Amino acid sequence: MTAAVKNADAIVRGNLRCCRLRRWTGYDGFGFSVKRVSPPPHVIEYVESNSPAAASGLNGNDAVLAVNDKDMTHTSYDELTTALKKTRDSDNYVDLLVINEKIYRRLQKKNQLINPRHAKIIETPRTMPIDYKDFKTQELFTSESSISDDDDDDDDDGSEIDTDAFVSVNAGYGEDDISQTIDTKRSSNLPISVCMGDLITLKSDVIVVCSSSQYLFKSICKAGGDSVSTSYNQQISENPDAPIIIVATAGGIASKKIYFLPWKADSDEYVLCKSIKRFVSLALKKAIEQNYRRIAFPAIGCGQFGCSISLVADAMVGEVHRKSRIHDISVTFVIQPDRNDIYDEFKKQIDLLESPSPSSKLRIICATFGKGDIEVEMGDITKQKVDVIVGSTSSGILTDTIINAAGKESQLAYEMEITNHPNSALIAIPSGSLSCKKIFFVKWEPNDNEEILRQSLIDLISIVVQNVISHKFTSIAFPAIGCGKHACSVDIVVQTMVYEMKKHLIQRKLSWRVKFVVNANQENVYDEFCKQVLTTEDGKMNLLLRFHRAILSVKRKLVYKRKLNI
Repeated sequence: MTAAVKNADAIVRGNLRCCRLRRWTGYDGFGFSVKRVSPPPHVIEYVESNSPAAASGLNGNDAVLAVNDKDMTHTSYDELTTALKKTRDSDNYVDLLVINEKIYRRLQKKNQLINPRHAKIIETPRTMPIDYKDFKTQELFTSESSISDDDDDDDDDGSEIDTDAFVSVNAGYGEDDISQTIDTKRSSNLPISVCMGDLITLKSDVIVVCSSSQYLFKSICKAGGDSVSTSYNQQISENPDAPIIIVATAGGIASKKIYFLPWKADSDEYVLCKSIKRFVSLALKKAIEQNYRRIAFPAIGCGQFGCSISLVADAMVGEVHRKSRIHDISVTFVIQPDRNDIYDEFKKQIDLLESPSPSSKLRIICATFGKGDIEVEMGDITKQKVDVIVGSTSSGILTDTIINAAGKESQLAYEMEITNHPNSALIAIPSGSLSCKKIFFVKWEPNDNEEILRQSLIDLISIVVQNVISHKFTSIAFPAIGCGKHACSVDIVVQTMVYEMKKHLIQRKLSWRVKFVVNANQENVYDEFCKQVLTTEDGKMNLLLRFHRAILSVKRKLVYKRKLNI
């Protein structure tokens, strides 16, 4: 057996678990929720601390491989949650075969099989342990979705699809623009809204039509008259494989342009989700290129094809939200008046985007070490008003987020530095549009080996500190490096970064303000940073931390109840 195979076996044996959950008297459910992932297996999203799930060794980011010996690696989300709820309500124990999702995906790529007999069995005690009763619900451990964003330039071939609901994406509608609609829900903070109405009569720059949908296609052509049909037929005959056909509107259509795009449904949730995102992305990209800001879409797949409404809404709202963060567009989903179910699902997805963080009123905590301060904030790294913002070259998502927010000057500087100094441990570039003086990108790579990971973070902090000193800066903002898609151990990352920063502040007598900025969807990471920052030098939890946790647990209850609690 090769060393690589032995190492893989060791990783599996160390992480593969059979979590045997039992319910406790007086505790509602098992205390965890599941997040839909494409392709399956689906993953554990939240684990409530001091719950039966936590006592069984279940963690956020765990991929669910089996439930009571039944394979779940290719099971739909609904089938999985139904099986879990059925077992929960039967008062019997449930065996969950789980492994860290990142490890599972790696093994899958290498076609390495997982033997359930190697799983470590961890059983929930039959009654709640005494030490669990002090802070019953102090923390929720969460994970990120592993569905990646799709390439804007991809397109999909079409097949027949019926669409019963209409969606519009618009920018800056006045009251006259939405006079044809009813029951509008607009976010006060986001450029996204949902209403019931008619796509054809909606005033917008562009309406997007699924050319594979006979119902929608005929309706649009009838409303637009002969000129619309003639223009479409001429272009499609010249280029049958065109990913998009653009036609000037006429007749009773209120928009300026019509975009015809092909699309087809698929029984595979992963393929379906990807094709929906691609459909939305391609239309938005073309509209942005042509300086159009008001766009209307069909809610594809929600008619006779019977696609999951929640999946369609999640994919469409998510993709438009991603684009709206970069480009100046506002979004309204327009649903046909007789489809309350579709309207409710789109409204739900929009509400989730604008919902405040469970700990929004406890977003920032601060502690003093020597002459310096360390803060923990749940927010946006690109919005920080500090001397320097820190990023990692290994995180494409983080790098793109910072560079896009900083603008063209910073992007060109970054590309030049990477080209000219590919082996540099740290590159410094202009801040561009950001409210800082410089942006530091540190060369850093994650590692599954805990000691190597810890040492790499020690080196990272040291390199940043040295460069901050040389630039004579006094304030820094760090992201939660490695705690997103890299799925590094949150405990090790946070503990190491905070400890090393405390050490530099105290030993070097630095009068600095250091911020650790955590994304709003990373509750467990935020909590761990708070814990480490508010823990005294002897490792004990101070009173502020106890107070913070006690209040936070109460506030979280309100939001946690909205989640699927199993």
